[in-house]
Order: sequence, then C-alpha cells, then structure tokens
Amino acid sequence: MIKSLYERYQHLLAVLASKTVYSEKFPTEVRIETINSCNSTCSFCPMGLYSPETKNRKVVKMDESLFKKIIAELVSEKYNGMLKFYTENEPLLDKRIVEFVRYANENLPSLKGIQIDTNGKLLTESLGVNLFNAGLTYLHVNDYTETGGGGLNNKKEPIKKIYDKLRLLFPNVKMTYSSRLIHEVLDSRAGHAPNNDTVIKQPIKSACVYPFYQFCITSNGNLGLCCVDSSFEEPLGNVKDSSISEIWKGDSFNKFRNDLLKAERNKNLCSQCTFFGHMNLTDKTNSKQTLYKALSIPDLFIRKLSSFFRK
Repeated sequence: MIKSLYERYQHLLAVLASKTVYSEKFPTEVRIETINSCNSTCSFCPMGLYSPETKNRKVVKMDESLFKKIIAELVSEKYNGMLKFYTENEPLLDKRIVEFVRYANENLPSLKGIQIDTNGKLLTESLGVNLFNAGLTYLHVNDYTETGGGGLNNKKEPIKKIYDKLRLLFPNVKMTYSSRLIHEVLDSRAGHAPNNDTVIKQPIKSACVYPFYQFCITSNGNLGLCCVDSSFEEPLGNVKDSSISEIWKGDSFNKFRNDLLKAERNKNLCSQCTFFGHMNLTDKTNSKQTLYKALSIPDLFIRKLSSFFRK
C-alpha cells in the first residue's frame, strides 16, 4: 500500500512535469550523436570500451549530408531550443565536431544554446578554443579516474588544468567540471549498465518527462527513446526517412507518450528503468549543480498544479 501511494505520487509529479515541458509542435531539446562510440572504460556505462554492447557495436559516423538535413529542418522550424552534440557517446571522437558546431551556430541564430558533454580525454586548450569560437555555449567535463578527477588527456595534460585555462579565456561561457569515479555504481541504465545487474520484475508505475521534450538522434539517423537509450532497440523512427516534425507528431511517438501518461512503461528500456520520470527543467546551474535537478514540490507542483487541472 505504501509503495502504491508513493508510486502514484511520483507518477503525478512526472505527469505534471511532462505536461509542463511538452510542445506538441516540436521538441525543445534536440540531441545529435555524430559518432556512436566512446573512448573511456567507465564500468557503469554501456558505451564503455569493455562493455558487452560496445563489443557488438559497429562504429558509425553520421553522414555529413544527414547532419545538414537535420540542421535544415531546424532552420525551417525556426528552432530556438537546446542543441546537444551527444547522447551516450564521446562527441570529441568525431574530428568534424568543431565544423558541425560552427555550421549549426551559423544557421541557427536563435538557439537557446549548443552543449557538449565530454570525458576530456581528447580535450586540449586549442580544441576548446576552437569549439567556443565556433559557437559552443556550454561545455561540461566529466573527469573519470580511479580516485575521482585528476585524469590526463591523450597528450598527458591534466584535464582539470585545461578546463581551468578555458574558463579563464572564456569567463562568460558556461562551463562545468565534475570529478567522477570511473567505477561508480550508479543506476542500472535501464538494464544496460555493465556493473549493475538489477532486474526489475515489475516496471515502475510512473510517467517520464524525457520523451516530452527530448529528441535523440543516433549516428545512423535512428531516434532513441531518451538520453539514456544506448542500444536503440526500439527506435521511434529515422530522420533519413522522415522529418523530425513527422516523427515527433507521429503515431509511434504519441502512443509512447500517452502510455507513459497512463504509467505504462511498455518499452523494454522503460520497463527496466529506475528513474521515476520527473525533473526540474528551470536550468538553474552552477559548478556544483547538475543541469537537471530532482523536482521539488515548490518549484513545479505548487506553481503548475492549478494550470494543469484547468487544461
């Protein structure tokens, strides 16, 4: 009974968050994975060098023509949301990344921002300078080591030192640095974390905010379920064949969202996910905060409850 009430409470918060951030016309966050691989050995991540999924994955770089097709549609939609050049991958492995950032920035002047998350192994001062000059507005560095932070890039330079130099050179650009343990045991990544074999017998009865604002494109054009979808077992479409708008408004995506609003996690990935599905999207960040904080009642529940029930 207690668990049931708790799940109902979490579900209500997830529904409120979902309805608050949802735009029926177009997603407000587009993620583009231009290469589907990583160069780290994090034992909690299915994209790690030694993970079972990586061993069976063919490395694919996104065709430049497909990338430009995606940007062209964002231009036609006058897109002003967030553009992120990563999902579950290491974006700096793609040597075209600076030019991709530049191309997006030049063609999409109304973007809320362009973001990259990186493990820093390929980050150098010159690469960072080039990325920011090209139009990058937010860089987050996760420095993974055995002891938490203090790692070196491929040129044996301290990652934190490079980050500090970039912060001095670009004081007005958003940057964050996190010291991370390479063998952290986190959540189960919806059943895909190599070091967490948790199996959920009954899926959480809760909605999830991610599919109500995110659009995550892998390097071959497939659309993932959310930002932790590393396997893309059940893609919602492919941007080679359909437009972002068509997929976002399409039957598959709408059914997926409607099922979640009914607390039905029917997708394989969702059935093993331990995330209750509600987040605070107010973007209040600093060096000690993550981009998305767990939802607090005053922040969303009280402010949005009355408008929710008027709909």
